[in-house]
Amino acid sequence: MPVYNFCCVVDDHLMKVSHVLRAEEHLPNTLRQMMIYEAMNWPLPQFGHLSLVLEEDRQKMSKRKGAASCNYFKEQGYLPEALKNFILLLGWSHPEGKEICTEAEVIQLFSTDRLHSSGAVFDGVKLKWMNGVYLRALSNEKLWAAIEPFLLAAGLTLPTDAAWQARSVEVFKTSMETLLDAVELYRPIDDSKFAVHQSESAETLAWESTPAVLKAWRASLQAHPTSTLTEVEFLKIQDETKALTAAKGKFLFMPIRVAVIGKPHGSELKTLVPLMSRESLIRRVDQVLLGY
Repeated sequence: MPVYNFCCVVDDHLMKVSHVLRAEEHLPNTLRQMMIYEAMNWPLPQFGHLSLVLEEDRQKMSKRKGAASCNYFKEQGYLPEALKNFILLLGWSHPEGKEICTEAEVIQLFSTDRLHSSGAVFDGVKLKWMNGVYLRALSNEKLWAAIEPFLLAAGLTLPTDAAWQARSVEVFKTSMETLLDAVELYRPIDDSKFAVHQSESAETLAWESTPAVLKAWRASLQAHPTSTLTEVEFLKIQDETKALTAAKGKFLFMPIRVAVIGKPHGSELKTLVPLMSRESLIRRVDQVLLGY
């Protein structure tokens, strides 16, 4: 303790530190360091003590417990701007009560009189919400550039066409809170990742009407004149399948879903199918039909 406090004072003095802002748990150290400053006849910096950041159980946040590194949040797909905004509001409040604050705005408005005196709880749900706001504010091109490393790291093979990438981001961005969320959103599009989940699909595939639904779905895809489907065209083909087989409700939707994503529950098909090629859809239904 003596060495720590002495070194802090000498180091800060030599660096001409004018303000020392640190956690309230350093109050005892501050008193000791002030005495060293006086003994050395050095000018005192201004000292300020900030409230602690607490875990959700209101215990002190610790790097030995849970996630407390910037790199962790980077790996989990949080944007630097969102993380800075969130951390800022753990100990300070905007004069107008704003939650989303630009860096330039904060530099202009920041003052120590708005620092909180009580400990702030690190709310992970709020951080995700805030990150989602920043994420959706990015242009489609910038958002694709941000999510692409996560998609590549997950081993996904996706179209390289810039127009397709921008269109896909427009579809998925409202479902993302972190960049990492993109992996599971895009996974169903990668043909190499397609597989029928037998445990989830067994009941659907066992229905007597399912083979007829799959064959009608395939025939309509085969007859479609273009290489992709719009949302309207997908719904039209779905209606054609319904008319040809008299299947409705889950007996219509679930077999088609298995033929597209390999399981009866999951992604919204009317938004997913327009991002896939007709050939991919045909290959997938063929793979399902091979099981009969």
